This record gives sequence, structure tokens and C-alpha cells, in this order.
Amino acid sequence: MPNGHKCKPKPLSEVFFSRFKIGDGCWEWIGRNNGVGYGVFSWNGIETYAHRFSWELFQKQTPGQLEVRHSCDNPACVNPKHLVLGTHADNMRDAYNRLRGSYFGRRWNGPRTTWTKSKDPQRYKKHSRAKLSEEQVVEIRKSYASGMGTYDDLSAHFNLPKTQIFSALNKWKYLETQCQL
Repeated sequence: MPNGHKCKPKPLSEVFFSRFKIGDGCWEWIGRNNGVGYGVFSWNGIETYAHRFSWELFQKQTPGQLEVRHSCDNPACVNPKHLVLGTHADNMRDAYNRLRGSYFGRRWNGPRTTWTKSKDPQRYKKHSRAKLSEEQVVEIRKSYASGMGTYDDLSAHFNLPKTQIFSALNKWKYLETQCQL
């Protein structure tokens, strides 16, 4: 450092504003994320979710025990106009209604966060992260019925993990009437 001066840290807002891109509606977080899409923001050794920090920065208040939810269903979004406060139950209801998270395929039963299996037979097809199409499931089932072999054989043939082969053969129940193996 020239003249022995230490570097002055950048202002908090400058650091935050340098880590997202403003798009058509959503402000997309381009900094580090938690592995499932939610932005993580660190400054001076303090770490928090980027969308939660955005809420506090723009609303000038802390959400306390409430959760900061995305009305746009984009975990990387930090646009304060897309962020709303709610309880954990509100957030779980959102996840269910949008077919996201670990509650996929389950039905909300009330405020005590009890869940039961959904009666909707096409829930796998509707899931936003479905990895198989109906056509792939039918093809996998026909191959299995024709004696193609084990899950390992099918996995190698279709270039899919065994978990997806299992899903194709044991879930997607509404396709059973269409397949006629």
C-alpha cells in the first residue's frame, strides 16, 4: 500500500448492487448461491440470503421471524417488488402450489403443517423439475416388459440414473392404462 494506508472497504450497498443483474422484472443474483438457487450475500464476515438482505435494505426494516418469499417463483431474484413477507406455513403452501420443494406430490391439510399424499395422478408430469417425459416413461416400461434386463441394463441403455428408471417403472401411475405392458 502506498504511504502505509490500508484499503477502505467498499460500502455495503455498492458490494450488494454489484452482484445482481437487472432484467425484465427479476433482478438476477449472480453472486454465490446455496446450491439450490438462493443467493448468498456476505459482507464483513456476516452471511445471509441475498433476497432477505434486499428486503431489509429496501424496506428499511427486518422481517423478524417472518420469511421473505418470492412472488415471482425465482429463488435467485432480489427485486424488492417481488419479495413478500409471510409465515413458514405460507412459504410451504407456495411451494406446494408451485409444485416445488420436498412437498411435491403432497396436499396441504391445514395450519399445523400436516401433509398427505396428493390424489392427483398426474403430479409427476406437472412437476417443474420433472426429468422424464411421458414418452420416455412409456419407452422404458416397454423395454422392461420385453425383458431387456435389470435396472442397471436399462440405466445404461437410456443413459439415465437408476433412480429415474425406478421412477419410470414404479411411479407415473396414471400411465398404466396408456401403456398396457
